Amino acid sequence: MIDSACGNGFAALIDVLALGGRIAFYGGGQGAINGLIPQKVFWKQISIFGSTMGSDEQFQQMVDFVEQHHIVPVVDSVFALEDGVAAFARMAEGAQFGKLVVTLS
Repeated sequence: MIDSACGNGFAALIDVLALGGRIAFYGGGQGAINGLIPQKVFWKQISIFGSTMGSDEQFQQMVDFVEQHHIVPVVDSVFALEDGVAAFARMAEGAQFGKLVVTLS
């Protein structure tokens, strides 16, 4: 599992992670991780680690790899900016498979 925000929602990731699962995080825009119950981490044998995401050179290698192998993200739904509330509702349902995209007109 990959997280880019941390914050209050991070602790909920422990509940949905499989036994022996790993969480990598590369950002912390939502702040401190509150409500994390350490016992859940060791009962499930979970690993949590942070990453700086690599160097500029590694980023270019990743972009080249994506282009070379024609990797395309899975998109569930596309919403116009004015339909942003509907996009958030779709995300709250948790029924999407893939990315939710909001476009500017």
